[in-house]
Amino acid sequence: MRNQPKNHLPMKKIYRQILWLTAAVLLSVPAFAQNKLQTPTNFFGFKPDADRQLFTYEKLIDYFKLLDKNSNRLKLIKIGTSPMGKPMYVAMISNAQNIANLDKLKKINKQLALNPDLTTAQRTQMIKDGKVFIYATLSIHSSKVGPTQASPLIAYELITTKDPQIRSWLDKTVFALLDKKVTVYRTKAGFKTSAGKIPAGSFVVKNGSSVKEIVKNMDVSPITLESKPEVVLQKIKTPHIALMVSWFHDMDAGWTRYIFDTYHIPYTQIHPGDVATLDFSKFDILIFPDMSKSVLMDGKYSESGYSQPNLPPEYTKGIGEKGLQKIMAFVNNGGKILSWGRSTNLFEGTLTIQGANGQKEAFVLPYRNIAPGMQKKGLYCPGTFIKVNWKRGNPLTFGMEKQTGIFYRGNPVFKTWQPGFDMDRRVIGWFPETHLVLSGYAENINMVGNKAIMVRLRKGKGHLILYGFSPIFRASTPVTYKLVFNGILM
Repeated sequence: MRNQPKNHLPMKKIYRQILWLTAAVLLSVPAFAQNKLQTPTNFFGFKPDADRQLFTYEKLIDYFKLLDKNSNRLKLIKIGTSPMGKPMYVAMISNAQNIANLDKLKKINKQLALNPDLTTAQRTQMIKDGKVFIYATLSIHSSKVGPTQASPLIAYELITTKDPQIRSWLDKTVFALLDKKVTVYRTKAGFKTSAGKIPAGSFVVKNGSSVKEIVKNMDVSPITLESKPEVVLQKIKTPHIALMVSWFHDMDAGWTRYIFDTYHIPYTQIHPGDVATLDFSKFDILIFPDMSKSVLMDGKYSESGYSQPNLPPEYTKGIGEKGLQKIMAFVNNGGKILSWGRSTNLFEGTLTIQGANGQKEAFVLPYRNIAPGMQKKGLYCPGTFIKVNWKRGNPLTFGMEKQTGIFYRGNPVFKTWQPGFDMDRRVIGWFPETHLVLSGYAENINMVGNKAIMVRLRKGKGHLILYGFSPIFRASTPVTYKLVFNGILM
């Protein structure tokens, strides 16, 4: 994170510029043909929120298409496809001028959010010209239908209101994308240019027509080099990623999918029960988001407080011992695993690999989660922003500051030791000794001082990267996204 310049605009002035944007992500269906703008009650045949009355998502999309057709204050935009193969939409609501200038407003917001090199004058002008976006999903959990049922009421009110205060809010809004194919390299070391020092981990692209087209849409200004840099360049290739997703309420895996979809990272979903028959030769990386070891191994919860879901047997299969052997053979032969949160417990303790000759190799990776013992002694961290030191110069920390915050819940904490034959370990992130809390509440948090929170392990030809926290927590911690991206690109 960068400090704001001393002469930045006061927040009150920025907030006075906020306009209402209501964006609702919805599933699509056939278009609705009508010419007049109807009230929700007339369209659905009942008032949304009436007792014992619910409209379908299909009917809801029909209504938003009607609003889009008959109002210049609402624009319905297709943004992708759901896992069920249905188109998804976002509804943009503002005044007519802002709806007509969505692309321009999008560029302003991206610059303000992502370009750290803006001058004070540029930033001031963009804040003056730009509009603030308010994103309302109007439903996250499928069983909570009230907000979705309210969405046509909200939309109709905003696009038809004559209330001067609401009309004054409706003055700012935006969204959009790009996809081009070019050869990209990454620097293994920093180097100097006439424009200044280029840090390790920077991306180098050979100039050409495709690159020029991309540069037009970039949010930061690239540096043009007169010649190829005299440092080692790693050619970036798109790895084949398998993302582990359980059939239970797998929230963190859902947020991981959201981040990967947002940043156009291709992946294949797999489930614990797939491992027995899965051909791992098709994949370079296996990713385990934060999920229970018992769900992964056995297809059910062993922790207290969780009820067992009533699902058909094919949805409650776990990896099993043979499946875990297969996963470790994948690593031993050169595969890479990224694992965070509770899923890191999967690789703790004695593991085995079945050799081609039928013999088993038993081994213990050089780490252990010591958080449970600390929690018994009073460690309590319900969800707090905690300081972490990062190992400089490591490919996993390219682009990171020496110290940042992470969203942390007190478990895991890693202890590592000298590895054995054909293994290695490197501590990538660790807690400072004292003054750990940046924001939030924690008790006895100094117990984790100087302890490891992110480690890289080697077994045979492959690697495991273990994060003791969720680096993508609910898509709200962009400062640690690059720890995942670097792991993918490493």
